[in-house]
This record gives sequence, C-alpha cells and structure tokens, in this order.
Amino acid sequence: MKVIQSERARKPTRQRSHALSLALAGVFVAAMATGLPHISQAAPSNDLFTIGAGTEPDTLDVQGQGSTAVMNYMEFVVEPLVRLEPDGSLSPALAESWETSEDGLQVTFHLRKNVKFQDGSPFNAEAVKFNFDRVLDKKIRVPLRGYFETVDKVKALDDHTVRITLTAPTPAFVGSLVTGPAAMMSPASINKHGNSYEKIVYPVGTGPFKFREYVGGDHLTFDRWDSYWGKKPYYKTIKILIMPEPASREAAVLSGQADMIMQPPSVDIDKLKKNPKIKVIIGPTTRVVYMAMNNQSTAFSDVRVRQALNYAVDKQSIIKNILFGAATPTHSPLSNLMASYCDTGFYKYDPEKARKLLSEAGATDLTVKLIAPNGHYIQDRQATQAIAAYFQQVGVKSTVRTTDWATYLAWVAEPSAKQGAQINMFGYAGSTPAAATPGFALFAAGSSAFPPNGYNTAFYQNEKFDKLWKEAGKEPDKQKRDDLYCQAQKIMWADAPWVFLWNQGIPIVTSANITGVETLPNEMYRAYDARPLNSN
Repeated sequence: MKVIQSERARKPTRQRSHALSLALAGVFVAAMATGLPHISQAAPSNDLFTIGAGTEPDTLDVQGQGSTAVMNYMEFVVEPLVRLEPDGSLSPALAESWETSEDGLQVTFHLRKNVKFQDGSPFNAEAVKFNFDRVLDKKIRVPLRGYFETVDKVKALDDHTVRITLTAPTPAFVGSLVTGPAAMMSPASINKHGNSYEKIVYPVGTGPFKFREYVGGDHLTFDRWDSYWGKKPYYKTIKILIMPEPASREAAVLSGQADMIMQPPSVDIDKLKKNPKIKVIIGPTTRVVYMAMNNQSTAFSDVRVRQALNYAVDKQSIIKNILFGAATPTHSPLSNLMASYCDTGFYKYDPEKARKLLSEAGATDLTVKLIAPNGHYIQDRQATQAIAAYFQQVGVKSTVRTTDWATYLAWVAEPSAKQGAQINMFGYAGSTPAAATPGFALFAAGSSAFPPNGYNTAFYQNEKFDKLWKEAGKEPDKQKRDDLYCQAQKIMWADAPWVFLWNQGIPIVTSANITGVETLPNEMYRAYDARPLNSN
C-alpha cells in the first residue's frame, strides 16, 4: 500500500473586520444562505462509510498527536491501554485490567493476550515499553508529553504484564492514557513504509482499520482489518474527506455524499434536527475555546489591556447569533465538566469599562492581529471576525487571518518575539474529565508548555500558578487537590492571559439510517462501529 502525502499549496486568507453590526449580520445571512437541500441516499452498502471533517492532519505520528480531531482519525488504526467511555468512565482496551500500589507510585497493567499489530507482529509488554520510551524521548516531538512527566520507568515483567513507576503519586495518570500519544503502534513498523524512529508517516496499530493513504488537502482512507481482536467493523472502508467549510460538509451529508459530518453550520442545527432523513448528535465536551494573547508582547504586558479585551467581547451575543447556542460562556479557564472545576467569575460585556482600562494602560492606539483556524472549532472563522469587530468598537484596530489547521499550528508555534501583538484562537479539551485538570497546565497554560513543547500559545507564565498546579496534580486528597486547583484557576482568571470565550459541544450529523456513532467528553467521537440500522 502506498502512502500519499501531497500538500496543496495554499495562500493564507486575509480578511479585514468591519463594523460590529455588519459583521454579525453578514455572518448570519451567509450561514442562512446555505439552505437545506433534500437528502438523496443510495441503497445501504457495507463497502464505504464516508465522514466529512474540517481539520487537516498536522501529523500522522502516533506520539506526535496534539489535536483531538486528528486523534479521531488515528483511533481507527491505533488503540490505547485504557478506553474512555461516553459517560466519562474508563474501561479496558489493550489492557484487560490494572492496579495501583498503595503508595501511588506503581501502576501495573495486565495486557490482552493473542493480540497482534496489523503487520503481524505481536502486541506485548515490550511493545508497550517501546511506545512509552518513545513518548519520553526528548528527540521526538510530543506536544502532550507533559501528561506523562511523572513517569520514571516502564518495565516489562513478562510478555503480558507491564509496570509503570512514577516519580510521584499522580491520581489522574491512568485517565491520561486515553490520549493519542499513549496509543500503541508497532515497533516493527519503524523504518518501514517511509517511517523512521523520529517521524511516523504510516501508522500501524492494533485497531479495527488499517491505514491506506493520506492525500493532503483531500482525504484519508482506512481499510477494515479482518484480523482485529475485538468486534469486527461493519464497513470495509472508512474515508475521511477534508472539508474546512461547514456549509460544504452540510451539503455532503444532505446529498448523501457523506454518511456523517462534524460540525455543521450552527445556524442550521435546529432545522437539521427536524429533517427525518438525518440525525443530529450534540455531545457535551470538556473543550474550552479562547483567544490567547501573546503575553510576552509589550502590547499585552499590562494586565489592564488583557482584561479590557475580555470586557470588550459580547460572548453571549456571539454564542446566540453565530454559534446558535452550540456553546456556553466560560466562568473559569476550565470546562465545568472537568474535575476540580472552580467558578472564578465572569467578564461581562462592558465596552465602557474596556475603553477605560485601555486608557488607564495608555493603550489608546493599539493594533492587533487575530489568527484562527478555518473549520476546526465551531464557526471559528466567523466568531473571530465578530471578535475583531468588537475590538474595533473599543478603539483597538484589528485584522483577521485564517487558514487550515496544519498551517495554523505552524503559525502559533513561532517564537513569541516573531508573533508580536498577535492573538490566536485555541481550545483545550482534556483527555478525560478526571485527567483534564492536571493536563490543562501541562498542555495549555504552564510555562513549560511554550510552543513547540506544548500549546501554551499565550506564552503565559506565572510561577505561583505553576507551583499550585504541580502540587495539585500530586495531591492524593481530593478536597485539598480541589482547593489547590481552585486557587490556580483564580490566579489565571485575574491575569487574563486569554480572552475567555466558551465551552463548546461536539455536533455531529449522520444519515438517519446509521447507528453506532457516539460522542466522548474529550470532544472525540467513536465511529468505527458505525453500521446501518437493522444490519446483522
């Protein structure tokens, strides 16, 4: 099988924000103009299941995963030791069971027997050790390595038993194993199919589907693996179409060109729910979306400027008119679905206060650049345009630039000095509600997570915040742990390194005759068990 990874040349789009009323009205009219065509479906077949998605993969490297959207693609191929369930609980995957020592420093996993990788090599304890060693290897780019920073060593006790020793008790460690980097790939696939130890382009796992190809800017294809150890998938082939525009994805599912799509236009969700030929699923998630200000830039060095931009944005209006109710305003840097969530307040819409704070800070002639992905978060491009318009209303000159997800990640990974007065749209979704809390700082807000080591794209740094978060992640007593996390959340909320926005759900649309698709609280979906209703 051939791996195709052609990258289409693209020119980043540059869009200038308009007056607030025009921005909101224009977005609304454009969304309404898409219409809802009638659906036309072919007879059910088990040959192909097609998914329309908006995110271009930034990598196919198993340990290099950082985006839940791309992890979803990978989940067809690779599997973790522990699986996340829709209710937020954990269940066995490649590990049948596990236990933690009384001191919390050792976790022992008992692996499934008679499981093989898709290249025929055995899945065993040595394979688990290989994968964890690669996660911890600083030569490999692992954006979510922070989840595993307390791992001291991994030892294969026998073919089917692995012991992981930690440097400190880590209550959320097992929950963090549902993340993409903790999935298992075949050690034998290194140096094959164009792979190298440093970079994986052709993933080989134990999952229900085998990777066939990735055509940049167009699609990914996976073929059913008939030797899968678990329940056999119904469909022979999964094809993921890369479609950044929500209207295009909607048209695809309504015309029968796609069996399932991610994130339809928010304006159409209510109408879609009334269409008997399709099914709308909106699952709650831990995803918090925000605008990360470059805190290392002199433009945002004064906390009054950062707070002013929070007061400048009418989040409720954007949620109502652009996201059409597919989100709720945040009252903390964390989603209220996360463990140790603490309500820290709310930056209500107050343009007069925003102007006053900007004046006090001497930032009366501020010019900022807003960048955002297109098709990754719900209505991301449209919401960013509206935010820019709100900034204009308080005297902050704003420009907007959007692009595909893979290119966008390269933009936000640039050094802070090069970014200047730049604000980027980003979102955090924890691996599980329990593991999300320690993972948050390691992924999105801790000083050790500056790009390219993580996704603290605000370059936020506060020693007290870091100290509290680290102490909390190792605290076995839940009440004490919650208190430490709450203190940290309040510090970050007051520091305002972000424009705090909303907690979004995960909207999915499928053909009405499809069953077996479910959403997870970490903003992922599970579709490898998709099948027509009444199928055998």
